Amino acid sequence: MELELRHCWQLKDHPADGPEPALFMLLEGVAASGSLRQAALAAGLSYRHAWGLVGRWSAALGQPLLHLQRGRGANLAPLGEKLLEMEARARSRLAPQLAALTREASQSLAELAPARRRPLRIEASNDLAMEGLRRLAAKGPPLILQFRGSLESLGAFAAGRCDLAGFHVPEPEIAMPLAPQFRPALRDADVRLIRVVDRIQGIMLRSADARRIRKLQDLARPGISFVNRQRGSGTRLLLDLLLSSAGMSPQSIAGYDYEEFTHAAVAATVASGMADAGFGVKAAAVHARLSFIPVAREHYFLACRKSLLRSENGQALLRLLGGRDFHHLVAGLPGYGASASGKVGDVAANLPWL
Repeated sequence: MELELRHCWQLKDHPADGPEPALFMLLEGVAASGSLRQAALAAGLSYRHAWGLVGRWSAALGQPLLHLQRGRGANLAPLGEKLLEMEARARSRLAPQLAALTREASQSLAELAPARRRPLRIEASNDLAMEGLRRLAAKGPPLILQFRGSLESLGAFAAGRCDLAGFHVPEPEIAMPLAPQFRPALRDADVRLIRVVDRIQGIMLRSADARRIRKLQDLARPGISFVNRQRGSGTRLLLDLLLSSAGMSPQSIAGYDYEEFTHAAVAATVASGMADAGFGVKAAAVHARLSFIPVAREHYFLACRKSLLRSENGQALLRLLGGRDFHHLVAGLPGYGASASGKVGDVAANLPWL
């Protein structure tokens, strides 16, 4: 079992009380659908429960969270918009710190475990399928998973600080300029690559912006604000390659230097209205009820040493990746595919451009 740290909001004068996670799900749902009933359905709540939850917190905070009109649905009141914006900021800004503390706690507990139950240490680029793999690991090998950028994860692998490194690369015709950055960590003859998923990356935007933003070049139009992934992440590397190929300067995009650390944080930033567009995986956009413009297809790999594949934990990981539960999980992620998950090959066979 793995510990996880999460943030929560509390009322200052009533520290035992605070807005429930379901409240933010309802606010996000209303912002996307314009209906409290639809938001309740998406959150898995009864309409009566949703109505009571919104009413209770409107009263506690002294202002309405929603404007409800018979026959006209619902929309966020100013307080609801502000609360949703603060939650999006909290998620994105606290995620790296909470993940680091979670990792420290997991490693401390792992040191107390018997040797045969020592977990696999994975540093990996942020990915929704990898998040699901961590949950499924309760049925398989114990894992300590820390999300970092692709290059940082590969650097940790090359330095021996983790057992596996998760990274992603686009199709060869796009990826070739990345070779000098990826080659140092993958040059050893005993490195093997495990296929995890294929996925689609592209532009996330609200439906209202679909007429203003239709292609990558539109991100540089006046009045368009953007939210980016952090420097060193595979998604940032991909975006930079695409911009270069299109003859675009990164500085022509307002918000290029505004960074978030996960796909979900980028989607939340766009959904909250703090940015007009972001770049990330389709599944995160769909989850946040955003429109999506597909741009590039990618392959996600786990790099490891040959010796790990012969270990009990390594074999369990391969069974997990190739198993029914993982394939079912990936099938629920729009823009993802798992047809080759769990297959192992050398670097030359998987990344001939490298």
